[in-house]
Amino acid sequence: MAAPPNLFVSPSGSDGNPCGAAAPCRTIGHTVSVAPPFGRVTVLGGTYPEMVTVTSPLTLVGRGATIDATGLDNGIVVDTPGAAGTSVRGFTVANATFEGILVRNTAGVTVQGNTVTHNDRGALSQNPTGECAPLGPVPGDCGEGLHLWAVAHSRVVGNVVTDNVGGILVTDETGPAHGNLIASNTITDNAEDCGITLPSHNPAAMSDPTRGGVYGNTVVDNDSERNGGAGIGVFAPFPGTASYDNRIVHNSTIGNGEGGINIHSHAPNQNVSGNVIANNRIAGNGIDPDSG
Repeated sequence: MAAPPNLFVSPSGSDGNPCGAAAPCRTIGHTVSVAPPFGRVTVLGGTYPEMVTVTSPLTLVGRGATIDATGLDNGIVVDTPGAAGTSVRGFTVANATFEGILVRNTAGVTVQGNTVTHNDRGALSQNPTGECAPLGPVPGDCGEGLHLWAVAHSRVVGNVVTDNVGGILVTDETGPAHGNLIASNTITDNAEDCGITLPSHNPAAMSDPTRGGVYGNTVVDNDSERNGGAGIGVFAPFPGTASYDNRIVHNSTIGNGEGGINIHSHAPNQNVSGNVIANNRIAGNGIDPDSG
């Protein structure tokens, strides 16, 4: 079988072109829409003011490319089971209202070597909406800079996540988040929330692990510094939620506003058991205001 085509995007291209190396297309979104499953989209240097949604398996590679999502919900969204196997590499993603990169309801995705910065802009709005809206005394977080939402067996490796509301988030709103690898990322200066957070948000997680739960994830060799919340957090915030059997090893958590590594259980009927914390470097962090 012939290899899938390698399509190209350039600021000097045109979406009327065939998206080849000699005649690239102009927008990432158009090129993704015409790429066949398992194709490769190479995005050449420049700034692209758009939100890119991937719903079939693709390799999306940036070569000096910046996605400026000013006024848009997200920069890159990898969504639905049909997108399983997608790879996103080499982009700078900035200025989204919510997450810079959102991976949702899928599996086997790789997010590697990206810079995710200055997203969660909706938190600065006078009337925050969606995930940015506060819930009682709990401030909104806009989904953090990079979010795995009901995702399994995926890899978030070697990214720089800085100057968002929060760093990397793994949650289970619409299904379990399990078997993921969060490795060798640099998460710094996300001033309002945690560097890496593994909270369960699904009240069915305790009763049915096929419907929810954040479990069996590995957080290894990350550098989480100067974030507003914990360097790394494992949380079950309300009854029925469960974040368990995760491994947090060989990380560095320094100078964060709350604990270097926090585990919270807030009410009966929750599970935060079986989490392993080993061989981390933890120094100069703050107190945990929620410890009572």
